Amino acid sequence: MSTPNAPTQPRSTTAYRIETERLVLRPWEFRDADAMRVAVADSASHLLPWLPWALFEPQSVDDKYALIRRFRAQFDLDADHVYGIFADDGRTVIGGTGLHNRIGPGAREIGYWIHVDHVRRGYGREATAALTKVGFEVQGLRKIEIRVQPENTASLGIPIELGYRDTGILRSVCPGLDPSSFHDARVFSLMATEYPASPSVTAKVRALDGLGRELLASCE
Repeated sequence: MSTPNAPTQPRSTTAYRIETERLVLRPWEFRDADAMRVAVADSASHLLPWLPWALFEPQSVDDKYALIRRFRAQFDLDADHVYGIFADDGRTVIGGTGLHNRIGPGAREIGYWIHVDHVRRGYGREATAALTKVGFEVQGLRKIEIRVQPENTASLGIPIELGYRDTGILRSVCPGLDPSSFHDARVFSLMATEYPASPSVTAKVRALDGLGRELLASCE
């Protein structure tokens, strides 16, 4: 008697490894806990004007272990995709980024931070272009947003260079250093219909799923 075939599960569109010309984006791993701790502690004063979580630095390696554990659980459940940004050796921490699931169905928000020793080298733009490409070409998103405090001139340049549209100011939405304070955010968005005109289209990106299978290959 033949056994019916089990139903075939659709292949995941979650990229567990993204390679660019100079970078590797991948989920943080437990072995990264100390490297994360050092990178964030070294960059805390640089990040503080814009990222309130830097106020709690420095933290212990156990704190970072717990954070990575939470990041990985959310990543594997597709609840939130937080990536470390690494040099092409896969180990040197350049910063962090993510495709965040917090602006509605079929849409994601990209956030990013860069280690103070690696700023002004185009790494933020390169990582954001890669996530933009993966978001539209692999995940099939309808929209991606980037939100930046208006005073953060360095970060404002990235969405502008990548063809995101400035859709205006959201008032009092970014938490400040004081728990009772909030700051405005300038919102940039890119729709799937607008993506073909974005410079991100030409980015050299290779994306792999959790089994190492190619989801996207445009590095040739």
